[in-house]
Amino acid sequence: MLEITLVTDNEALKAICQQISHNNAVAVDTEFKRETTYFPKACLIQLAIDDLTVCVDPLSITNFEPLKAILYSPKITKIFHAARQDLEIFYLLFNEIPQPIFDTQIASALLGGAEQVGYATLVKKILNVELDKSLTRANWEKRPIPDKQLIYAANDVIYLLKIYQHQIQALETCGRREWLANAFDFLLDKNLYRPDPDSAWKRIKNTHRLPKEQRCIVFKLAQWRETTALKRNKPRTFIIKNQSILDIAHQQPITIKELHNIKELHPSFIRRDGETVLKLVQSAKSMHEDACPSSAINQPLSNDQLLMLSDLQILIQLKAKENNIDSSYLSTKKELEKLIRQEDSVLLHGWRYELAGRDAVKFINGKLILKTSNGAVKLSENQEGGINIPITDRFPY
Repeated sequence: MLEITLVTDNEALKAICQQISHNNAVAVDTEFKRETTYFPKACLIQLAIDDLTVCVDPLSITNFEPLKAILYSPKITKIFHAARQDLEIFYLLFNEIPQPIFDTQIASALLGGAEQVGYATLVKKILNVELDKSLTRANWEKRPIPDKQLIYAANDVIYLLKIYQHQIQALETCGRREWLANAFDFLLDKNLYRPDPDSAWKRIKNTHRLPKEQRCIVFKLAQWRETTALKRNKPRTFIIKNQSILDIAHQQPITIKELHNIKELHPSFIRRDGETVLKLVQSAKSMHEDACPSSAINQPLSNDQLLMLSDLQILIQLKAKENNIDSSYLSTKKELEKLIRQEDSVLLHGWRYELAGRDAVKFINGKLILKTSNGAVKLSENQEGGINIPITDRFPY
């Protein structure tokens, strides 16, 4: 039977972390609650080494220094699966991101697996163990924690070390170990976990299509919603929904009565925040064009650019098949659009550049073309020269 150590006091945490500190890797996972809050609330922290599985109760601990010494030790690799939300928890708790890290979901993609493979799928595939995932939506804030939930939580870390070891060996065997050098870098960027009210309008689709005044209103209201959600620690949609922001931008109310005419604006919202919203609408209408979200941001591609996008998607498929890697992990449509718009793209960096980015740039510059031969599509050098689409000044390759 699986032995689990439940840690609920500072002294026990100190002793456990002392034991873990002698290892060069530790599996880590978290359970949290965020359905009714802006910020996730850490409810359980799971740790595992070869001979120890621990569940730390953060609701009972007051001194996290021993745990921080593990999470931020440069000598101990922290192993996660789908690390982003776990790293967010630790960033919010301690204002730092644990490192070095290893993400088994990303490593699986580097080995040709699906881009966002689930933990249970990976455990079954590599270790032939079936995991019970019936408690995904359990109440992790409940105390005492039921034994069934503790076992469920512990299972999320006890297999991670074996998966990590398997993946390291597999990456070594297929010559992709060096790809790990930059594979996790984006997860270590603090901006990924910091609220950004000035960019909150980007969550509202089709803002760029609106006239200037309406764009400015959306910008102001989304910015206010983000800061208000932060202050009240409530989900954004608990403050005001995206559609309501768009409705306000369209109707541009100037009185409380006009606010009541806007569908789905609850009377309690209008009582609490109505005057603030009206002031924001008036303030937005006087904003200078330069302070507004640009109507050019995320504009649809031109017809020529759409043709280029279609060809680049074929190129990515070819490169993915050639290298036995999921095409959606090699590049998404969004990243190809960035390349076409001459913006920074993941295809211009690291292993993705080596695998596909270099040829994608050459294709844009007209140095490579797609040809059909015996029913198969392949990349070939363009003997006639020229460019495929006139967007190439940025790429002197």
